[in-house]
Amino acid sequence: MSGRHPRPQLPRRRDALKWLVSLAGLSVACAARPAAEAAQASTPAPAPIPVASLIPLTRADAQAPAPSPSALASAVPASATPPPMTPAPTTLKVEVTPAITQPVLANSAAFVKYAAEMRQLAIDTGDQAYGAIIVKGDLVVGLGPSRVVVNADATAHAEMEAIRDASRRLGSSDLSGCVMYSTSRPCAMCESAAYWARLGRLIHGSNAADAGAPRLGACG
Repeated sequence: MSGRHPRPQLPRRRDALKWLVSLAGLSVACAARPAAEAAQASTPAPAPIPVASLIPLTRADAQAPAPSPSALASAVPASATPPPMTPAPTTLKVEVTPAITQPVLANSAAFVKYAAEMRQLAIDTGDQAYGAIIVKGDLVVGLGPSRVVVNADATAHAEMEAIRDASRRLGSSDLSGCVMYSTSRPCAMCESAAYWARLGRLIHGSNAADAGAPRLGACG
């Protein structure tokens, strides 16, 4: 047996062979890189993803076709759009004052009777049993059946309606020289209105009681 050691060159040769193979692969990759970059630059950019496709889908939705834009618009709940506001129909009933028929005799008894006819008109229309008229000289210029109920107006007393009607017919709020005939003594509101309208006298009841000139804030 000789004293010479085994030759150690075999492992080194294997390592050198592996190094040469890896070096060859690196050279091929470096040579192919410019071509790959050029191909990537010539490829058009992908289209943007629709917003609807970003909505998370359930397992059942993943198998169904994507909804159309019109279907998405119709899926908006009806409550999202407020209903149009329409004004409620009015329930007030405005009665038209009848034309004035002058009495044959222009005296106190005829005017008292005319006020009583206005009271009956109020009753016939379902209102309170009150009536009034306004007289200027020998002519009736204003009629006033009570309209508190039919007009849903707490101020539509017979006397107030007679003052309003006379002012419309005469075209003035100044009723100086006029006399009011009513079926009952005017309340404080109606007498105050007669005061502001400058009525000359207040006559009331079936016996034509004279209450004199109206007073502001007076009460019966």
